[in-house]
Amino acid sequence: MQFDIILPSIGRLSLFQAVESVIHQDHKDWRLWIVCDGINRLESAIGDSRITVLEGHGPRHEDMGAWARNAGIAAGTNPWIAYIDDDDVYLSHHLSTISSLLEASPHATMVRTAGQAFSWRHKSPRSKEKKRKLGAVNNTDILTVGMAHTRESFNKTNGWQAGTAHDKDLWNKMLSNGGVSIMTDQVTFQFAR
Repeated sequence: MQFDIILPSIGRLSLFQAVESVIHQDHKDWRLWIVCDGINRLESAIGDSRITVLEGHGPRHEDMGAWARNAGIAAGTNPWIAYIDDDDVYLSHHLSTISSLLEASPHATMVRTAGQAFSWRHKSPRSKEKKRKLGAVNNTDILTVGMAHTRESFNKTNGWQAGTAHDKDLWNKMLSNGGVSIMTDQVTFQFAR
């Protein structure tokens, strides 16, 4: 199973945690496409040949995610596409879980896994140091970081579109164009809230 992983970034400091979580996947057959606007020398700072940084000047704010995801997908060639945002973290078994699900259901063209919310809290009221606090598990919503799909299913849609429910909209478009989905309640990622 070969994945193109698409990571839009606006230069948050959490970007490196997201990238590290991809690098430490149990499943190693992936290519990461970081699509960013004005982050210089990022590729050399990361130093992994499976990672490519695409710099561009897309639309600002809420439209940036859709533009960046479409640009990353256009650059890639692998048959499966997955996503991570610059404030999300894959657990080490994220891609291997998706691969196992697909081996058990080879007819599937779309996969959704569950995730756990997290937030950053100060260790104590007087401390400047922060720690990650885990929140609720989300195993019902279609979240971008928890979805993977075939390139073929994506090509039957008009791609990512800006909007508040863009991940659910894309998922439903792929389903309406003949996509076959499988879902698991297994937590494979953490997402910022």
